[in-house]
Amino acid sequence: MDGRNNNNEPLIKSYSISQMYSLYSSNKLIVNRRYQRKLCWTIEEKRNFIDTIMNGLPVPMLLFAENSDGELEIIDGMQRLDAICSLIEQKYSLKSGFFDLETMPDTINLMRKGVLEQRGGKIPSDICRNIANYPLPVSIFSYSDPSRIEEAFKRINSTGRHL
Repeated sequence: MDGRNNNNEPLIKSYSISQMYSLYSSNKLIVNRRYQRKLCWTIEEKRNFIDTIMNGLPVPMLLFAENSDGELEIIDGMQRLDAICSLIEQKYSLKSGFFDLETMPDTINLMRKGVLEQRGGKIPSDICRNIANYPLPVSIFSYSDPSRIEEAFKRINSTGRHL
């Protein structure tokens, strides 16, 4: 990962959904419950987000903080990541069916191990491959002081205005 650079500024890059799921399934993404809110998106909100991806429209950037072990703590984007990973893990379907687990190496491996099981009525493989290849924008900053993570989270989540 290495979110470090010469100016100690965040590293901006993109990860495909397949790459992001690989980080998730290998427990490289950390959720800190001290400040990270509970999951609250409805199935319909998750489907709308996935529809945005399927239509090739841009999605907001995910923000991670990288620790010295290379693990990424999720600062912003928890609901979006859950929408993606729970679709892949067959926890909900789109109107056209469930994610085809045969389209990504990690899900094929998890099926073989019996961790994931394909549910019926699959989304067409080409659509699943497009989802798996969709580039997610990511900003990663390094930290040595955990209070910097909380400060970043507070700043991101305290300036919004309810419409």
